[in-house]
Amino acid sequence: MGTRQRAATVSGQSSFLPVDAEEDTARLEFVERLQDRGFKLVKKDPRWLIVGREGLRAHILYFSEPSKEFGIDGGYVSKLTVTDGKKKVVNYDRGWDVEPPESGKVREFYDDIMGCQ
Repeated sequence: MGTRQRAATVSGQSSFLPVDAEEDTARLEFVERLQDRGFKLVKKDPRWLIVGREGLRAHILYFSEPSKEFGIDGGYVSKLTVTDGKKKVVNYDRGWDVEPPESGKVREFYDDIMGCQ
C-alpha cells in the first residue's frame, strides 16, 4: 500500500494529512461529503472523525468497508456519539444506547451524517 498526501480542511484551515491510499480513500471521501453538507471537521485521526455544525458535535468511527454486524444499518459507521454541548443526544456503540429522535435539529444532523456514507 502506498502513502500519499491529500488536502483536508480542519477547523477552517487547509492542511496536508498522510493518507494510506487504499484504506483511507473512503474516509476522505466521507469527510468531503460531510463538508459539502456544511459540517466542519474539528479533528481527524487514524480512527476517529469529529465534526460539528449548528451547535452539535459528532464523534464518528468510520471504516472503509461496511459492517453488517457492527455498522449502523449495516453501514460504515460503527460508533457515533452526537452531543449538544451538554449531553449525548445520540449514541451508537455497535448498538443503540440513545437513538436519534424522530424529528428536529438532532434528527436532521444525524440523517445528514448517515447520508454521507
